[in-house]
Amino acid sequence: MRRYYAVNTNGIANFNTNFSYNFKLKGPAIRMGASVGYGFNRNVDFVSSFAAANGSSAKNITKTNAYRFSVDLYKSVDEKYDFGVSPNAAYNNTKATISSAANANYWSGGLNIWVNVQLPGKIEIRTDVDANYVQKDPRFPANNNYIIWNGFVTKKIYKNQFEARLSIYDILNQNRGYNRNFGNYSFTETYRTTLQRFWLVSFVWNITKTEHRHLPQNNYHETNIAISHSIVLCRLDKCPEIY
Repeated sequence: MRRYYAVNTNGIANFNTNFSYNFKLKGPAIRMGASVGYGFNRNVDFVSSFAAANGSSAKNITKTNAYRFSVDLYKSVDEKYDFGVSPNAAYNNTKATISSAANANYWSGGLNIWVNVQLPGKIEIRTDVDANYVQKDPRFPANNNYIIWNGFVTKKIYKNQFEARLSIYDILNQNRGYNRNFGNYSFTETYRTTLQRFWLVSFVWNITKTEHRHLPQNNYHETNIAISHSIVLCRLDKCPEIY
């Protein structure tokens, strides 16, 4: 059991910054970008023991330093294809003066790759991969690295007004609800039930309405509405409950 009391104190601080830069390589017509970020948090609280006869408490200062870095690579050719690659990495260091249970020191990172190809017959194929990495901690030795790979095939019908789509989510069946948390008193890893590999058949009706009346020249009002009907296909013992 824990009891919390509000106490006026000084020394709490929070700081976050991010810097990014993008440019285009003229030869291969590829857009590139890089981003770096830094976050700092200093929190102050008081830790006391119920068993202490005099009810004394000690001042606990928790400092967190978080460093982030990412790179982006993107290329697009109209009516043909487009693709992108985006790796990222982060380093987190958290240390408390008294409550060492919340101390953390680890790397994390990821890689996102996606490709979209337009084929003859108004057929479009898309795939994306999202890889996630978290450094193990002695307190939680489980492997929490996973890759989510999705695939889509779309057929456009009747002046692109309708779309028939087949989607496969989490092809490798590795999706997991995982989160790592740390605070003033604890360092925890939490898991939640998630929907893993499944198929999805969709039919999309795109309704576009353009109005030019009573508007200045070269200006118009456009309304886009997408109506879709989907069917989820999966094994009976793996299907989620739908409410």
